[in-house]
Amino acid sequence: MTQVSAKQRAERISSAVQALDVAYALAERFRSGAAQRDHQRELPHAELQRYFQSGLGAITVPREHGGIAISTAELAEIFVILSAADGSIGQVPQNHFYALEVLRINGSEAQQQRLYAEVLAGCIG
Repeated sequence: MTQVSAKQRAERISSAVQALDVAYALAERFRSGAAQRDHQRELPHAELQRYFQSGLGAITVPREHGGIAISTAELAEIFVILSAADGSIGQVPQNHFYALEVLRINGSEAQQQRLYAEVLAGCIG
């Protein structure tokens, strides 16, 4: 897992409504320059770092591990919001959430405790 720097720990999102609000706010930020980044084939590194710092990377973490366990429908809505602003931003986190789902289904309790804590702190799966 890649870690967000210690100075820039991830925010904690406490509800689906807050997650949607954060997604809309980030979409506004990411929209600016998205076409230019795409045209110049620049990867949105800074934007993705901001995405994970916002707490959106942890919204599928189960409640028993400190997350909000957002529904699949709400997660899809967040992807739609972000993809409308910048298609790259909408695509990249999908692999992250897939890895978290594999962890939820197949991970041992010890793996879940350790890795979910890392995701809540801002690590990128």
